[in-house]
Amino acid sequence: MSVTPSSFAADARSYTFRSGQKKGQDSILVLYVQQFELHKDRRLRFAQFARNLTAVGTTRRSAAARGPLSQRTRGEKGSQNLIPKKEKRKGGEMNRLANESEMKWMPLLYGVTAGLSTLVVVFMLVWTFHFRGGFAWQDFPAIQFNWHPVLMVVSLIVLYGHGILVYRLLRNEPKKKLKLLHAIMMITALLLASVGLKAVFDSHNLAEPPIDNLYTLHSWVGLAAVICFALQWLFGFVAFLFPGVRHSLRSSYMPLHVFGGLMIFGLATTAALMGLLEKAIFSRVSYAPLTAEGILINSTGIAIASLSLLIVYIATRWQYKRQPLPEDELLLADQLAE
Repeated sequence: MSVTPSSFAADARSYTFRSGQKKGQDSILVLYVQQFELHKDRRLRFAQFARNLTAVGTTRRSAAARGPLSQRTRGEKGSQNLIPKKEKRKGGEMNRLANESEMKWMPLLYGVTAGLSTLVVVFMLVWTFHFRGGFAWQDFPAIQFNWHPVLMVVSLIVLYGHGILVYRLLRNEPKKKLKLLHAIMMITALLLASVGLKAVFDSHNLAEPPIDNLYTLHSWVGLAAVICFALQWLFGFVAFLFPGVRHSLRSSYMPLHVFGGLMIFGLATTAALMGLLEKAIFSRVSYAPLTAEGILINSTGIAIASLSLLIVYIATRWQYKRQPLPEDELLLADQLAE
């Protein structure tokens, strides 16, 4: 006679109730039964989750087979009115999933993004070495300042911007790896920005005579961007990488995290453009008539603005949004079961 897990569990329960003398054995059997029921409940939850995924896939295939709404019969259109609004919204979100034809422009857009990023870095280095005297540290405060614009642009514009696009570019990679890569890129950008801030404060404080700090609009906007960046990274680490945080809390914080990231990127871009103009004015760069340095500064500003707009465009297009992979769904089901 075959013994199934369910029959074994039933026999274990009956034995537990019949045996009143063997308390040690009873406790072991009761513990086994409890563990069996727990794993059985998890398997049932996962089976229900798999059935839901199958139902969603069937609905999408049938909708694609019927064709566009304009080609459906009037009866089908009328039946749409019987569907609750909540279900319509869910169906609309599923229909927005990007297919391969919608992704055909992604390589070109990211190629342009990488090209603009390289151009911005080259412009900053040419400006620093050819017109500003290169780099130095505290022994030469005036030249030490040159670290500030280069590091701030590299960290808060180039590296930060590419950190935003990690989930768009590497959309087929596991989510856990993307989280770690995103966090590493952002903390690297924050460290470089901190060094850039130290360079500008040192160049002011060590000058003869000392120069006042934080009195321009550029300094206020830039410092606000760095402070918000630090808080954004800390909250993001706790919400998405710290173990034990509930999935519902992560889902609730995600829209705020996305908005905060784009807001900080906008502040950084604004501060960079104002900083270029401020440095040109303070250095008495001739704009009328245009000189080579003036043309380079203007070209750098246009490249930064173009790069930032392109990154925001890619980040906000729903076609390029990363969709959950099967292993992501299995991980989520296991978290919910726990």
